Amino acid sequence: MNRIYHVLNELIPADDVVGMLTGAGSPWSDLRLEAQMREINPVLRTALFNAAGSSTTVSLVADDTAQTLYLAIEGDDAEEVHALGYLAKVRLPVASFDQLLREASDRYQAEPHRLIRLVLGTTAVPNRETLDLLERAAVDPEPAVRKAAINALGLTQWASALDPLHDRTANDPERELREFAKRTLHSLRLALGMER
Repeated sequence: MNRIYHVLNELIPADDVVGMLTGAGSPWSDLRLEAQMREINPVLRTALFNAAGSSTTVSLVADDTAQTLYLAIEGDDAEEVHALGYLAKVRLPVASFDQLLREASDRYQAEPHRLIRLVLGTTAVPNRETLDLLERAAVDPEPAVRKAAINALGLTQWASALDPLHDRTANDPERELREFAKRTLHSLRLALGMER
């Protein structure tokens, strides 16, 4: 599965995504578009877009817990996923990685959700600066910061995030966070194909 996530800098209407998906230069410009609104739970809502004949899905996700609006583009056709990802980057208000890293580095202690925003805007290739920041946040004195870091480590889908998660399952001072780290570690191992 090929994936590209883009964190958005501002709230945008679903119609802006439709325009990007069906506009000139889009691999979906001549395809029939289907849209579906879903509320996964009270704090996570999506607008899901598919095109006839395509295995790729595009989701506009509003995550109130992470205080993040992001676009998830996922599918088997790498060329199509990358083309749609590029269009999103040039036509929508996408946050740059440098911006997300700077905001997370500067504000994660006061605003732990910045760690999750950072990971959602990070590439699929492990990034040392991001991992260093998450490892530092995972041992922060504040439980809310550690919880956000644990969550973010699991979202990376990087094998290099396994060691910090193992550490949190064994060494976090809060039993609840040790359990959360254990569940997150299991989810990451599943995502990496290490468990069934």
